[in-house]
Amino acid sequence: MQTYIARRILFGVVTLVGLSLLVSGMVRLIPGNAVTALAADTGTGMSQATLRSIEHQLGLDRPYPVQYWDWLTGIAHGDLGQSFLTGKSVGQQVRSTLPVTLEIAILSMVITAVVGITIGVVSAARQDTFFDYAIRTLSIAWLAIPSFAIGTLIVLVLSVVFKWLPPFGFVSIRHNPLKNLEQVMFPVLIIGLQLSAVVARFTRSATLEVMRDDYVRTARAKGLTEWLVFRRHIVRNALLPVITVLGTQLGFLLGGAVILETVFALPGFGSLTVNAVQ
Repeated sequence: MQTYIARRILFGVVTLVGLSLLVSGMVRLIPGNAVTALAADTGTGMSQATLRSIEHQLGLDRPYPVQYWDWLTGIAHGDLGQSFLTGKSVGQQVRSTLPVTLEIAILSMVITAVVGITIGVVSAARQDTFFDYAIRTLSIAWLAIPSFAIGTLIVLVLSVVFKWLPPFGFVSIRHNPLKNLEQVMFPVLIIGLQLSAVVARFTRSATLEVMRDDYVRTARAKGLTEWLVFRRHIVRNALLPVITVLGTQLGFLLGGAVILETVFALPGFGSLTVNAVQ
């Protein structure tokens, strides 16, 4: 087991280093560099001497292997560098925006687990009924609609029909819980319900599979009520693979947060990522 864990960690490190080399190499294939982007962003003309001076300050005139090594050693020491646009520490900006995304992620995961597992178990208990067919149809329809389309539609309906928009910006839940929940309510619901559709379908399949096992038939033969059979034997065993699925949904959750934070103008890690890409 220890060898396997060590091998997986080593493989992860090699993968991250390879990805960083690939991304940094692709960036350098784009015409220009950070200095020319800064000059274009400010809209002011800069002389060649000024451009060369800024390049020297940022270390862009050094060979690429030296630049990459400096960046890698900085990352190893927890130094993410300075933003050449804002002049602020990248680590500081990440720390200031991460709580917003973490709050959305945690609340969305709670909704995903509660709604997805509940609906999945009930759908399996009422297999091939109208409720079961309705849940399966709604799950497919909900998954087919992109999260940014749902977010944009909600903003459009609220503004045009109800003449109301969710408050922009972000207030910490410690300072004003009601205002905070009003700001994150729609992104949390959209992400949580979309992921709950996946969890519900998986929970339904896992529950139906457990219901066919011999020990479930034995429990029923002993005279246990259907509620006790479900609670003690079916649900408890069916949830084991579902917990694994909930963990794998974390990546999709963060991806949805990136888009919806931009749609609802929340200053989270997702918005910071979009600004960084731009």
